[in-house]
Order: sequence, then C-alpha cells, then structure tokens
Amino acid sequence: MFGQPPDMSLFIAFVAGLLSFVSPCVLPLVPSYITYITGLTLEELTSETERTRVRGVIIINSLLFIAGFSSVFVAFGASASLVGQLLTTYQDFIRKLGGALIVLFGLYVMGVLKIKFLMNEMRVHLKSRPAGYVGSVVCERLLAAGLSVTVLDRLTHGQHSLFHLCGHAGFDFVYGDARDERVLAPEVARADVILPLAAIVGAPACDRDPGLAESTNLGTVRLLNRIRSAGQLVVYPTTNSGYGTKSGELLCTEDSRLEPISLYGRTKVDAEAEVLSGPNAISLRLATVFGMSPRMRLDLLVNHFVYRAVTDGYLVIFEGDFKRNYIHVRDVADCFLFCIEHACQMAGRPFNVGLDQANLSKAELARRIQAQVPGFHVHLAEIGSDPDKRNYIVSNQRLREAGFEASRSLDEGIRELIKGYRMLGKGAFSNN
Repeated sequence: MFGQPPDMSLFIAFVAGLLSFVSPCVLPLVPSYITYITGLTLEELTSETERTRVRGVIIINSLLFIAGFSSVFVAFGASASLVGQLLTTYQDFIRKLGGALIVLFGLYVMGVLKIKFLMNEMRVHLKSRPAGYVGSVVCERLLAAGLSVTVLDRLTHGQHSLFHLCGHAGFDFVYGDARDERVLAPEVARADVILPLAAIVGAPACDRDPGLAESTNLGTVRLLNRIRSAGQLVVYPTTNSGYGTKSGELLCTEDSRLEPISLYGRTKVDAEAEVLSGPNAISLRLATVFGMSPRMRLDLLVNHFVYRAVTDGYLVIFEGDFKRNYIHVRDVADCFLFCIEHACQMAGRPFNVGLDQANLSKAELARRIQAQVPGFHVHLAEIGSDPDKRNYIVSNQRLREAGFEASRSLDEGIRELIKGYRMLGKGAFSNN
C-alpha cells in the first residue's frame, strides 16, 4: 500500500517567491529596501572597514522588520472573522480611504505636501561650552540616543573636543556667543530642548572677571528665559556648592537653605531661580564631577587628586575633613537624557545629582586613591587652610524616587583616570 503523494504546494510557493525576489522588477529595489530598514547609507553598506557592524545591523533590523510584519498578519489571522466581517461591510469606504491615503502620502514623499507632524524630530540645543568638560560627553550621549543636537559655542579655549561628532548626521555646530541675542534667538527657535551649559566655572575664574561671570552665568539664562516659548524644555545644570559651608554632618536636600560662599555660587543660585521661575524647566544640582572627557579638566577634586597621585606621587591636603559629594561625568550625561525623557514628571523642581556612596571627606577620597596608586603619599596639613570652604554632604533621594540613580562608582572613575593620565603629558590641560 502506497502513502499519499507529498504535498508540493509549499515547495512551489517557496520557489515562486524566490523567483519573484530575483525578478527584474524587484531585485533593483533591494538596496533601497535595505537602506530604509537599517537607516544606513549606501556608502556605509559597501564600506570594507565596517563590514561586521553593517552585517549585524542588517540582520537585526531585517529580523525585527519581519517580526513586526508577521505579527500584524498573525494578529489579523487570529481575529479573521471579526475583521473580515468589518472589511466586507465597509469595503467600499475602506477602498476609497486607502486610495486617498496613497495619494496623500505619495504627494508627501514627493515634497508637494508638507505634513508637519510627520516632519517632527527632537532637536536639543546646547548653549555655549558644550565643547567643554561636561558638554562634550553630553553631546555624545544624546546623539547615541537618536536625538539631533545643535551646539552653540565660541570655543574660548580653542578646544577640538567635538571633532569626532562632525560625521554624525544629527550633529550641527554654530560658532557664536550665547550672550548675543542675535545669535541665540534663531537657534532657540528651532529647538525642542535647551541645555544652557554656558558658564564661567569655579570661584577663581569668576573672581578674575566678575563682569564676565555675571553676564555669562546669569545674563544668558535671563536672555534665554525671555526668548524661549513655554513649550520648550530647559534642563539647567548648576552646582550643589550653593549649599555652602554646612557642618558636613547633615544631609542637604533640595529644600535645604542655599548659602553660596563665592561669586560663582551666587550667580549659579540666582540663575537656577531664574530658570525655575519660567515654565517647563528642570534644574540639576551637580555634585563634584569626575572622570575622563574629550575636554579634560584637572581642577575638579577627584581629577586633581588622581592627577597628582599619578604624576607627582604626593599631595598636601588642607582641611582634609571637609566633605563633598561626587558623580561621574557620564552619569551626568545619562541624567540629562533621563530628564528629557521624563520631563512631565520632573519639571518645575531642582534635583541633587550625585552618588550617595560618595559623600566623602578629602582625606577619605585620598585614601581611596592610595588603594589604587601604590606609593602615593598624602600629607594632611594642620597649618594653613583651603580657600574653598565648602563642606557638605548631599541626599539624592528625590532624583532616585524620580527613577534615576548614578551607576558609575568612585573606584571605577579612579581606575579610568589612572589609565587616562598615562596618556596625558604634564601641562597638556590647564586648570580652567
């Protein structure tokens, strides 16, 4: 007794599909199809240097496209009776609606029609000094998240820290001064989110030119608040040094009284008040930042201590019991992105941004560095004083409750700095 002959229908369908794929009317469309679903250009697809990455992107995006396409048809199949009945009942209307949509989107693709909501994209505008220590890292993070970033900077120090971003399609640069309304206004008008990074940073730099400090740290924020719309989000970075000379024992929260002890601190506190007086604004009170950046700073406490450990092997510390809070520069960048994505629940309030595990005295910080740099000698001076009298510990509970917590530890940052300083010659970056 012979069995049933094999069902050839599946094989015939497969062959027919394969032949249709290589047909003259389909095959020429394949490159365009691949560039569309992967977001890669033809040059990137044919690049010899990035072949492995390109193949991975093609495979993953194609599988996701097929999965999404298949899910739709499976869902339709699962509800075939109901959908079929509806389609039958309203088939004339659906046919006409489908034809109208085809014509509409055809005109849109040709550029004849401009459908505004289909042309929207999130554009982040960074005001002056995004080529600096924090800003250069923030730019990288926002671009990696798929946002378009426009930088306005006058490159005071001639820095080249954004050169590596120029090949990114979502990156743009405008040379100019954020204090000039003629330069700032047209850029602000094009932005959805504004990160005002313009600042003369640190007490010594502000004391050298108080007028410049006032006009940059406070004047640009007042100008921005005047020309921006209520729908534009502002995420403003300030310093938690506004807490001033506390005892170093009680946790400072966002409700603690601000008592800045320097011109720098006063201008940043006043600027925060100005920002939060307007709509749709978030203030980030940053702890002392550490970590490697394309535009390096050596005057920040952790960076400075590690630099002395690696290059000199010794350090003299005044008032070693004074405490600070710390945070990695890449956690700061992550926090900016988090604020953009969760603005509705965060707007209108300040947030401390730091590591709860890093409320340390200067002496404790030095001992953490000694654990990774053998032979590093630290002298705690009993005579003399540090002109920087800040002494406080900070609670980051409000930000943690909002859903964000810094993830890079102080020890990880110290290891990172040690590796970075091996590549850094003495005097390559000044403390500014």
